[in-house]
Amino acid sequence: MNAGIAFISRKSRKTDVAWRYAIAVVLVVCCIGLAYVEIVVAPWFINEVVSMFPETTLLKEPSMFWEWAILLAVQATLLCTAAKLVVPERLLAQAAGLLDMIRIVALIVVFSVTTTGNITICLMNFGTPGFVYGVALCSLAAIIAIIVLLCTAALQHLLHADVIWSESHAFVEGLGFGVAGPDVERYVVAAGLTGEVEHVAIQGGAYMVAAGPLVNA
Repeated sequence: MNAGIAFISRKSRKTDVAWRYAIAVVLVVCCIGLAYVEIVVAPWFINEVVSMFPETTLLKEPSMFWEWAILLAVQATLLCTAAKLVVPERLLAQAAGLLDMIRIVALIVVFSVTTTGNITICLMNFGTPGFVYGVALCSLAAIIAIIVLLCTAALQHLLHADVIWSESHAFVEGLGFGVAGPDVERYVVAAGLTGEVEHVAIQGGAYMVAAGPLVNA
């Protein structure tokens, strides 16, 4: 664990920022591509299917709604992820919870719409195995992403700087020096991203104890 923390600490901050912006640009480009699919490709495909199979005419309008809802939700998820990568930390601390909530709601929309559409098409006996299993896979991916986001948010809450402070304080008192809480100094770098407790300094009378990196935030 200490080796991993040391590796992260040695990374160049400029390289890290460059990677973040590069990933954010890729996500934005993906959103632009999805917008083209949403406005041009998907409507054309739906109209082609309806023209070839007139019995599916009743599904034309619902299909238009489904593709708009799904693609808009995916775009919202990608844009919120890009924002979390490039927004300055001082602003991200205030908006991180809102961005996570938007992503979770968007993924719930994806799961709900894909599941509803799949059930509707199957009940009308228009579903092919490839289509049904493909949409079901999208629903499963949305569920997995929701679980990952919820677990990540829970871990970030548990590993928040205040929790680290409490754990560090308990560690210091366990050393047996009888040092009071105010004598403990903590240093957290980039809390919530690549932060770690650099060291815990104990100053009590003639004692000075420096504990190396303790825990990754």
